[in-house]
Formats: sequence, C-alpha cells, structure tokens
Amino acid sequence: MSNWIWQDLFDFKWTVINDQFCLFVRQIDSFFMPIMPMGRRFNQNTIRYAWDLMIANSQNDQIVRIETVPDEKLPLFHLLGFQPFLRETEYLYSTNQLTHLHGNSYKSKRSSINSLIRSGQNLRIDAYRPAMRDQCLELYHRWQLERQTKYDNAIYHAMLADSLVAYKSSLIHFKQLGLVGLLGYVNGELRAYTCGYQLNHQVFCILFEVVDLSVKGFPQFIFREFCRGRSERWLNTMGDSNLDNLRKVKLSYRPSQTIPVYNVRYEK
Repeated sequence: MSNWIWQDLFDFKWTVINDQFCLFVRQIDSFFMPIMPMGRRFNQNTIRYAWDLMIANSQNDQIVRIETVPDEKLPLFHLLGFQPFLRETEYLYSTNQLTHLHGNSYKSKRSSINSLIRSGQNLRIDAYRPAMRDQCLELYHRWQLERQTKYDNAIYHAMLADSLVAYKSSLIHFKQLGLVGLLGYVNGELRAYTCGYQLNHQVFCILFEVVDLSVKGFPQFIFREFCRGRSERWLNTMGDSNLDNLRKVKLSYRPSQTIPVYNVRYEK
C-alpha cells in the first residue's frame, strides 16, 4: 500500500523467489528493495539471490540496499553479513489515548482544541469522497507553500514535491486501495484532509495529514476526531523522515512505542 502510491515516481519490478515476494525499485543506474522479501518464513537463500540480482544489474553498488527491515529481523541479516543503518523511526500510539487526551502531558493539546471550540467558528468533519479530489489537491498546494516558506531546507522541499505525486495517486485510486479519509471544514471551507488504511484488525496506519496551520487548534482537533472514528487498538503515524520538526510533533503526542526501521547492506 504505502509503496504502491509512489509508482509514478519509481520504476517498480517484482518477482517470486523461493515462494517469497520480492519487490525491487530501479533507480537510474542501480536497484534497491523498498521492503524485505515477504513470505511465511525468512529464507536466507532468497536474500542472497535477491542481493546478487541487484548487484548484477547495478552500476553503482553503493545505492544497492534492502529497506524497511524491522528490528527483530536484524540478527538474521547479521548472520548473512549485512550491516544495518537506521533509516527512520515510526511512531505507534494507543488510539484510546489519542481519543481522550487525558493527563498533564496532553494539557496543551486539550487547551488548543478547547480554544478553537470556544472561538465559535463552524467546525465540521466529513468522510472523503471522490468529488473532493481537486479541493484536496488545492489544500495540499497551500500547505506545501506554507511548509516551504517556514522551513528553508532543500531536501525537505524536494520531499514535499515528491509527496505531492504520492498524495495525488492516493486520491485517484482511493477506493481501489481501500483507503479511509476524513475532511475537516472551518466555516464551510476545506481546511484539513487525513487518510490512511487498516494494516490489520489491531493497527491503523496514517498515510497523509494535511492541515491548514493558520487555524489555531485545528490540527489537534482534526487529529483527535480522526482517532475517534477508529476502532483499532493502535495507530501508526509512520516515519519522521529524520526531520526534526516532524519528530518533535510526533513525540509531543507521547507515542506508546517508537519503532526503529533499518536499511541493510551487505559488507564484504
């Protein structure tokens, strides 16, 4: 799911090796795997074969890697001679905790929401529908411009541009991907869009959160409302892309668990 929406940016290839699903990305003069081989059991021969395949078809060996390896799989890669490199950190929260925002650690969140409600503005939420696609894209463009103005970081700006491509893809194929989306309005104007997907019965993953930050308290409000509509026990807000501003926001919601995600490379 989270890889598919990037298909307009990357050249994906896939095959099955030893009953393991292997996904590859061709990147100019090299290959890498955005996820480790998937199957019922970890197969060392599959890892070796996939790595040799990437090396054989790459002109730049330094780019070759296997991404998104969870912490518990690292010992198996170590045995094969692979070295881990921290890619980013994902954040897992109790949905119940985010719904109620109890305790002193959430005092500022509650205060922001309450101030917004007391302001008397007309707040409304609604489920995403395809007819709202263009308005959601317009919202993203406004949000992107605000982020670019606030943070003078070339890498971050490039990430925002790339994310627009994935964002648009998720809107176009919304129903086919089984996504869930929530729209937020202030005084009748669209000011927020959040979407994600159910990973399993226990975990829901958020793909995108786009909120007009000029409305004080609205980011906290729309996030709480989205959580209220979920029945899964856990909410995964995905990674922080190693960005300090994004890390700060995600930590402010007091994650129940931070999950390191690694890339691995074979070191001779």
